[in-house]
Amino acid sequence: MIGSTSSGASFGALGSYLERGKGDVPAEDRVAWVEGRGLVREVDGSVSVERSARFMEATADLNPRCTEPCYHVSISFDPSDLPGGPSDPASREVMLGVARDTLRDLGLHEHEVVVVAHGDRSHPHVHMMINRVHPETGRAWDRWQDRVRLERSLRGQERARGLREVPGRLGRLEGQERPARGLSRGAQRAAMREAERTGERPPLEQARADLRGDFEGAKTWDDLEGRLAKEGYVLRAKGRGLVVRDGRGREVKASAVARNGGRGQLEKRFGEGFRVHRARVEARTGPVPAGLSPHAEAVVRAERDREVAAELRAAAGRAGRRVGSAEGSVRALADQEREVAGAWQGVRDRLRGVYEDPAGAERLFVRLSRTEGLERACEELAQRPERFGRLRETEHRKWGGLAVERRTDAARAAASGAALEGAQYGERWRALERERERAPRALREAKGARERARAAVAARPGEHVAAGRVEGLGKALQPVDRQMLEKAAPGVSRSVGAVVAKALAREAERGYDLGR
Repeated sequence: MIGSTSSGASFGALGSYLERGKGDVPAEDRVAWVEGRGLVREVDGSVSVERSARFMEATADLNPRCTEPCYHVSISFDPSDLPGGPSDPASREVMLGVARDTLRDLGLHEHEVVVVAHGDRSHPHVHMMINRVHPETGRAWDRWQDRVRLERSLRGQERARGLREVPGRLGRLEGQERPARGLSRGAQRAAMREAERTGERPPLEQARADLRGDFEGAKTWDDLEGRLAKEGYVLRAKGRGLVVRDGRGREVKASAVARNGGRGQLEKRFGEGFRVHRARVEARTGPVPAGLSPHAEAVVRAERDREVAAELRAAAGRAGRRVGSAEGSVRALADQEREVAGAWQGVRDRLRGVYEDPAGAERLFVRLSRTEGLERACEELAQRPERFGRLRETEHRKWGGLAVERRTDAARAAASGAALEGAQYGERWRALERERERAPRALREAKGARERARAAVAARPGEHVAAGRVEGLGKALQPVDRQMLEKAAPGVSRSVGAVVAKALAREAERGYDLGR
């Protein structure tokens, strides 16, 4: 699921957009269903978006200081998660459940909300128009880190409900990598418009529908490529990742097609790098150019064997460097632990400037963090610092010094700084916990990959042996065979020529040493 948020001043404007869009589309063509909470319903039990918007504006008047009381959350679903569309009863139940849990995780479950589901796009999505002003207390809900909380809520719900997991940039679960940058918003909209014009699915949606099961079921690179070929796709390396190309030359990222389609995930699962696999396949099944003599054909195959051996050696070198990097990450844990301890000390120092009893305030803050979460504790510290103890007071003289007034303004300002320090501490602590889990696991995986790479090198003739065979066959090439090889396979001809030239240079140097 993909979520987005925004705030505004007008409930009426947002309600009009949710019902009719920007082009005054009839509501029945755009809206699948409407639900609400804390609002007046119609006689038939339905929820009117327009009437609800007026009701929410009246509630927002309870807090005139809140200039943007209208909070908008949209959540988009993968089409495969809701095959029946938003109007299907089962899909509606899922969408309502996601909306309800999202409101709870954001702390908005007691606020007025209108939930509108749209079915006018290829992907089902739901909008929530929420009143930031609480209907009873009149307090405005704080948007502090709302996008982080939204992404974390959606990631947890995806895993709990078995929906397609979409790693976010602000919130990810254990085992999820930071997503690579994809198409810009403009490019995504252009692709969607093209799909709507032609009546075809966008390439990514089509690839997901055709290939997701193939990525999940494949056991080896050969198995995966065979499955893709049956559906009319090929797998290619691009940059540091993989792309899937259809018969019309359109490419999509493999990691976007399936949750386990990333290059690193597949290489780990199959126990072999993609480049090694492709070199091995080319050496085994790559066609030999027509018109070559048997001797020239042998040279071509020998050169391919040498390339495989060179790639295996390079893969073993990369695996060794990966082990070194993983060992460095494990050693760096001690530095991270010291940074986290220093961050917590910064919070404690801030609390001394806020409370008369900073030690007692620290105990209450820690207790709330353990029961309701650190984010909630930081919110309370910023908005209601008196919850954790008596605030420090400063004296302010007035009326020409004739009277003294004791204020807590400075303490409240310091409490906001302490809350920010607490949030920063929380980020560092979570990063440390993730690294404590990731670094040892990455080291074990790196050592395993290094052992597999070394075994693969040991199972084949070494690069020197393969190069020696190329050298011997290359020296024995007749001029006519060499000319045919240059025309039919210029890349192989250049590689063989380089190997032979190095061998002749070594022989000449050795002869010079013996003669001297």
